[in-house]
Formats: sequence, structure tokens, C-alpha cells
Amino acid sequence: MIAPKRFSLLIPAILSCLSFTVFAQKKMPVASYQWKTGNGFVQSKNYYLLTLLQEFPDAKKMMESDSALVQLGRARNETVAASLVQCERDAFCFTERMKFSDADISQAGERLAALYQDGNALGRLVSKDLIPSGA
Repeated sequence: MIAPKRFSLLIPAILSCLSFTVFAQKKMPVASYQWKTGNGFVQSKNYYLLTLLQEFPDAKKMMESDSALVQLGRARNETVAASLVQCERDAFCFTERMKFSDADISQAGERLAALYQDGNALGRLVSKDLIPSGA
């Protein structure tokens, strides 16, 4: 059993934690959100971020202008192109080389986090469409 004095100290701490949980603004999917179809249903269903980048050219330009993301893209294209020759007919070899490494994923995530700000093009894409879509 908790001593009364300790219990009385716990109450403000618990209420404090609950208030953060209850009053924190959580960005959640919106049921009435209208999906953008872009170049077709399959793309919008499987690659919704790409569809949104078509709808938000400023965000697309922002990402295409980032030298680190551009370098990641170039390296990925070179790896895939080389695998067409080096892997010959080995499908496993080809698909393995298509995968992004953990380091590539981390670097891309860091760059996107650095680019993101609430009011910029990427921030608007995320807050007005990506989060409400639930994608």
C-alpha cells in the first residue's frame, strides 16, 4: 500500500501526465478527406506520397533541390542500372540491389526532417493532405 503522503504527491504527477495526453493536439486521419487520384488509382493507393508530390509542385521542387536527396537518387539509379547488366537473369540479385540500405533510409529521413517546417511547401503537403489521408 502507498503511504498517504506519497500518494498525495503522486496525484499531481498523474494529473499532469493526463493533461498532456488529453490536451495535446494529435493530428489524425480525417474521415471526410478526399483522396487525390493523380495518374490513377493504383499509384494513389500504393504510392500516395508520389501522387501528392504531383499535386504540390513546390514541395516536389523543394525535394529535388536538396543536394543530399539528389545524390541518394542518383546513387540508387546507378545501382539499379548496373544491376540490369551485372545480375543478368537473376531476379533475386536485381531485387536485392533495388532495396534501400538502412543508412540510405536514415539519411533520407534526416534530410526530410531538416526540410520540413510547418509553413513551407513540404509542411503544407504533410499537414493538409498526408496526415488527413491516413496514408
